[in-house]
Amino acid sequence: MKKNWTGYPDRVSEEIGFSLEKLQGSAPDEVLEAAREYVNSQRFLKRLRDGNELSGTFLSPLGRRIHTSVTAHKYSLQGMCTCDTTHFCRHMAAMTLTWLDHPETFLDLESLLDDLPNRPKEELVGMLRRMLGGFPSSGLEALGVPGFEPAVILEGEDGMDTFMEELEDLDRVSFADGRKHTDEDNEDDEDEWGFGDDDPESGPGTPLN
Repeated sequence: MKKNWTGYPDRVSEEIGFSLEKLQGSAPDEVLEAAREYVNSQRFLKRLRDGNELSGTFLSPLGRRIHTSVTAHKYSLQGMCTCDTTHFCRHMAAMTLTWLDHPETFLDLESLLDDLPNRPKEELVGMLRRMLGGFPSSGLEALGVPGFEPAVILEGEDGMDTFMEELEDLDRVSFADGRKHTDEDNEDDEDEWGFGDDDPESGPGTPLN
């Protein structure tokens, strides 16, 4: 298969619309180059495909969890990432390149759901117990249990301001250490993932087999 300048095949996944051409139109060359060391890395966890969306978690060298998703549209790619960048970042690019070259490393949600009727009852009960044990409130909400209906967003300007402030506060809590992050911490995280980091300890991860 012909390869391009990135070293990855010109593979196109027509069914969900991911392609190298769309990626190159979404991210500049320096971002694609910076993403190379994270492609199919052991630092790239929880790889999931849900229709035309890819999602997963990257571990920074210091253990911070970076949650990333990329959605394929007809002519473009759009993504979200908790690395505090304002552009299509290296994590989004690495996720897309991993899908293009290693799609078998992603769990396909639709295939998993289609297979559930074939699973033994005991296995399904065990899965349900683990889900409710780990995320009781959201699990009960998903099951439609009375008393756990989805929360209603507060009406009124004051209520909405309070709600948004609480959301911002939650977003600044590290999944790794549970503490709130200051602006100085965020700058440290940006430096940690910034271009030109020659720290040998933050080098590429070992590809998955």
